[in-house]
Amino acid sequence: MKNLQKATFFFFLLLISCKDEVNTVFPLTDYDTEMEMERVSKEMQNFENVINKLYRESEKEPKKVLLKIDSLSKANEIEKDKYKSQIKENIAEDLRFFKAELLYNIGEYEKSIQVLKNDPNGYNDISIALVCNYVKLKKFDKAKLILDSIPNYTFNTFIYANFYENIGNKKEALNIYKTIQKDKGINHFVYYKLAVDRIKELEKDNPIL
Repeated sequence: MKNLQKATFFFFLLLISCKDEVNTVFPLTDYDTEMEMERVSKEMQNFENVINKLYRESEKEPKKVLLKIDSLSKANEIEKDKYKSQIKENIAEDLRFFKAELLYNIGEYEKSIQVLKNDPNGYNDISIALVCNYVKLKKFDKAKLILDSIPNYTFNTFIYANFYENIGNKKEALNIYKTIQKDKGINHFVYYKLAVDRIKELEKDNPIL
C-alpha cells in the first residue's frame, strides 16, 4: 500500500466529453493523449504524496488519520474534476485498504474486516488482510477457508506457513518454510529471507512464535 502500485488509470483513458470546450471534429493526437496521461499521472502522484504523509501521521495518531481517510473518501465520491475523476476507483480502493490496515493496527479487527469486505474487487492482498484479522480474532477456520481460495503463488505459501505458526502448528510451518528455502530462484524476494529467518527461529529449543 505504501508503494501504491495499482495505478491502472492508463487503461481508462481517454475520451473527452462533448460538453468540454474542445474541437470535436478532429480526434485526439498522440500529443494530446500524452498530455492527458501526464495530467492524470500527476493527480495520482499528488494523491500518493497525501497518503504517504498520512502514513507518517498514523504512527502517532491513527484515530485522527482514520477521520481524515473518511473525509478523503467522501470527497472522492463526489469528485467532478476531469482528471481526478479518472482515478476515482484507484483512490477509493487505496483509501479502503489504508483504513482497514489502520483499524487492524489499533486492534479493531472486526471493523477492519467490514471495510475489507466492502471492497468490490477482492484482490489477493484483500484476502490476505482478512486472514490476518481472522487469525487475531482466533477464527482460524474462517482464515483457513480464505487461504485455501487464494492461488498457490510462492508468497501466498509463505502466508500459509505464517498461519500455521499462529495456530501453533510448528511442524507444518517449518515444512512450508523449508519448501520455500529450496527454491533458489526466488532468493531475491524479501519473503525468501523471512522464510529462512523463521526456519532458524523455529529450530531453536524455545522459539519465538
